[in-house]
Amino acid sequence: MTKLYTLLPLCLWLCLCGGTTFAQSQTPSNGAPAVATASSPEVIYLRSIVEEVRLLRVSMQQMMGNTLRTRILVEQLAKQQARVDVLLEEITHIKTFISQAQDSKRGEDEMQEMETRIRESGDPQERARLQHDYATFKRTLERERAALQKEAFEQQTRQTQLENSLRQEQAKLAELQSQLDALDQELERLLVETKPRK
Repeated sequence: MTKLYTLLPLCLWLCLCGGTTFAQSQTPSNGAPAVATASSPEVIYLRSIVEEVRLLRVSMQQMMGNTLRTRILVEQLAKQQARVDVLLEEITHIKTFISQAQDSKRGEDEMQEMETRIRESGDPQERARLQHDYATFKRTLERERAALQKEAFEQQTRQTQLENSLRQEQAKLAELQSQLDALDQELERLLVETKPRK
């Protein structure tokens, strides 16, 4: 964009210089005004300058429009990336929960410890109390495992839904990135076209 602004004063200066040269060349030595023909070098030169300025203005308008579109796309891309990140995080949490819920060794250490205390107990009353505690703990653990297995199954269904949503959101993200890349290439092309000719 800065290059375009630096080119405009140069083009205007060339127009002024060209116009002065054109006026001087069209005034003969005797002072009588000369008639410029459409095919004269001066007219052709001035037309080329005017066309160059017109093309620069069109390129500037295109670049300004593309810059605005790029800004909008970058904002949309950031929001879409945030949605993808949220889905990825939720899926990770669900996978962790399912893995923990399906751990068959949950509570085994406590049960083994209680079984050891029952075997080593020499007091019948103490052994009876430990056996009662052991049976209660085992039933509680089995209920917890059953509840976790049920929730793990529900979470697996939720995981499938989230993974489907993730694929859709990732496709949208890829499409936005593709549009942004295309705009970037277009801006590069316009920059090349507006470079001053040597």
